[in-house]
Amino acid sequence: IESAMAPGAMIYQLPYMPYPEHGPLLKMSDYDPVRGYLYSKSLRWSYGTTKGRPAAEWQQREANLPPKDLLPSLKLAGFSGVWIDSYGYPDGARAIIGQLRELLQINPLVSADKRFSFFPIANYQPAELIGLSGEEQKRRRDASLMLPVKTGFPGCSILEAHPDINWRWCKQDGEIQILNPNPRTAFYTLRMTLRTGEAQTSTFHFSGDLGSGDIQANSSGTEVVRNLKLSPGLHRFRIDSDASRVLAPNDPRDMHFQIVNLQLTRQ
Repeated sequence: IESAMAPGAMIYQLPYMPYPEHGPLLKMSDYDPVRGYLYSKSLRWSYGTTKGRPAAEWQQREANLPPKDLLPSLKLAGFSGVWIDSYGYPDGARAIIGQLRELLQINPLVSADKRFSFFPIANYQPAELIGLSGEEQKRRRDASLMLPVKTGFPGCSILEAHPDINWRWCKQDGEIQILNPNPRTAFYTLRMTLRTGEAQTSTFHFSGDLGSGDIQANSSGTEVVRNLKLSPGLHRFRIDSDASRVLAPNDPRDMHFQIVNLQLTRQ
């Protein structure tokens, strides 16, 4: 691989394995992807980003993309090749290698023991990027590198779910926290339903740096949709309600209302 790549080339490693201390992944042992570093001198490898940090979350997100979407994203991010450890796939990586071979129209470089495969993508030109201006390619690159925002819910319980619905119970003064880990502003649409435990209508008051206002809701639920401009950093969205406490047998939680099916969709 090193002899075929320019010095400093970035190699994306599949499957994604968190670092450190993840444990085995099928037949892969923990720290197996560090082999790339041990056996090369001038290449840069994707493995080793500390789990829980934004770059690790980006890598994990990319690894879950189908190959037809993964390749353009890696190309925009500056990667020059894809390295695959077949021990980390239930089918021995036959499916993903077949898809990459079809998309790239080349055969991979394969290790002597058939465990590892490598596809160079330095010369790969995704059809959707051909003819784009440098400015547009930069815009798409920035979009590709954007990390998902994170949410927190002080004053609310852990997420509960059934197949088609999920919810959190909150105290009278719940809060939604949204962290934008990116160095640039992100635009999202927030969609959720607020629901109480009684037919009587209750008032909800919103406040914080994501906007303010009042709505009415009861046990039938009221949908809330907000367009958000999230500058880098943490944003707080407070929800105060006069809803009565819901009393449930053997449940000591202070439950007044639910946040149902919250979704954050990037615009």
